[in-house]
Amino acid sequence: MLFRRAPEQVSALDIFKHMLILGLVAVLMLSFSWTGFTASDDSYYVMAGRGWLHDFPYVAEFFGTARELVNIPIAASFGVFGDTEFAAVLPTVLYFLATVGLTYAGLLWVTGPAAAFAAGLLMLTVPLFALKATIPSADLALLFYASLSFWLFWRAAGRPDRAVLLFGSGMAAGAALLSHELALALPIFFTILFLVGFRMGRMPYFLIFFGFLAIIGLDTLYYWIMTGDPLHRFDLMQAGTVLTVDRVSVPPFSFDDSGNFHIWAGIDPLVMMLSKQEFALLFYFAIPAMAWLATRRLDLAEGPAERRVLVLARLLTLLVVVWCLFSAIVLADAKLLPRYFMVPAYGSFVAMMLVAAQLWQARRLTLLSVLGVAFVGCNLVAIHLDNRNPRFAERELVTFLKTTREPVYTDPMTADKAELYLQWARLPMSRLRVTPPEPGALYFYNPKSAGQPNRLMTADDMPQFQPQAHWTKVWMAQEQPRLIVRLLDAVHFGPLLPERLYRKLAEPNPPVTVYRLDQVYADATLGGR
Repeated sequence: MLFRRAPEQVSALDIFKHMLILGLVAVLMLSFSWTGFTASDDSYYVMAGRGWLHDFPYVAEFFGTARELVNIPIAASFGVFGDTEFAAVLPTVLYFLATVGLTYAGLLWVTGPAAAFAAGLLMLTVPLFALKATIPSADLALLFYASLSFWLFWRAAGRPDRAVLLFGSGMAAGAALLSHELALALPIFFTILFLVGFRMGRMPYFLIFFGFLAIIGLDTLYYWIMTGDPLHRFDLMQAGTVLTVDRVSVPPFSFDDSGNFHIWAGIDPLVMMLSKQEFALLFYFAIPAMAWLATRRLDLAEGPAERRVLVLARLLTLLVVVWCLFSAIVLADAKLLPRYFMVPAYGSFVAMMLVAAQLWQARRLTLLSVLGVAFVGCNLVAIHLDNRNPRFAERELVTFLKTTREPVYTDPMTADKAELYLQWARLPMSRLRVTPPEPGALYFYNPKSAGQPNRLMTADDMPQFQPQAHWTKVWMAQEQPRLIVRLLDAVHFGPLLPERLYRKLAEPNPPVTVYRLDQVYADATLGGR
């Protein structure tokens, strides 16, 4: 029989010990995974956070700045801790920790404390969660509210006094939509359960609808008052769908510009989940686990505890399938990114832990240990291999600006991405020049941006930002080789890898260089690397 330990055997002291250990491991994993601000979508969240703090009442004019439950916590963090990079990331960290705690609480009364504790520990190591938790992100806010909605519904479905829980589940679903538009998958999930009358008939589901409507209604009322258009948010969402048409068509059995292996659009999301390092071994373990749980017959369950687990597994599988299909359809023309499948990854992870709990109860400790070591080991390697400093060039630009009093020329894209880093370093943007460098000037060359056309620099403009043979190199910075690269080189295994893979491992960010066009001015640099 599954999960023999009854919920009432869980002591407050056990829970406190588990929370303390989870907190310590979280600090270690977040430090290991730390990425920080990436000057991508997180720029919108910082911009909107400043808007809510300094220009209240703030009205979003772009769908990226209309995610209130991402932006308002950033505003609060800025208000308490100051406008810094760490303060911008902190709300995402807290959302992640809250989701880990929620997962522990949700599983505690299903699998018992040991499996719930193990789930919390393993969740902290999943690359997709750990890496995205260390940048200002809408994805962790979405994950928290979506999982909160799910767990509140799960608790409500088996109780007679469920009205408050169902209403809260609907409110959490509404909050998820205010965090990210992909949360529209949740109403579809609940609609399917409503149609089949899952566990409680159809009428109680209206409480979920009313809770959802309460949150969306407040948001709609706010925009109606502020803009005169109650559909302002949905207009922004509609406009955003046009901007996300950015998937590049490539031939079958080749890699796209996001590093995904393309076979056929219908199965590309599955291929991504099985091949991208952000997921590591998660879906290799979770898909068989979900298939095994979903095919077990409820009428053959050995008691209410096992039946409860099987029902939960079916709910999780339905959520994963609905979310994957919804994301694949609405994002058919968008770049295929792992973060769009964060909720399916979470649902799959929880289902996997249900099977792990059974292995624990069956005393299959050797098998469980081997699988656990493989899972955690691959997670840690995947995090280590990730480019956790994607704005290496922009950070080094700030470092160099602190060593000179001269203005520095650079390409437009590097300057654009460096703006917030300069602000946090208390350096004015006037220190940068984004025109082609003049004789005697200092030029910061970032091959990652200046080496190819982009939205701020055409192919015709590129030659004006390329180093010339007669320029003098005055400063350079490059990343230290990763541990895994040093190990590969030590055993002479590096040359055996495909060149593209080895270069990605050895040099995720190319070196950056500062040139002096000539010696008209005395060198004003105070230091270098």
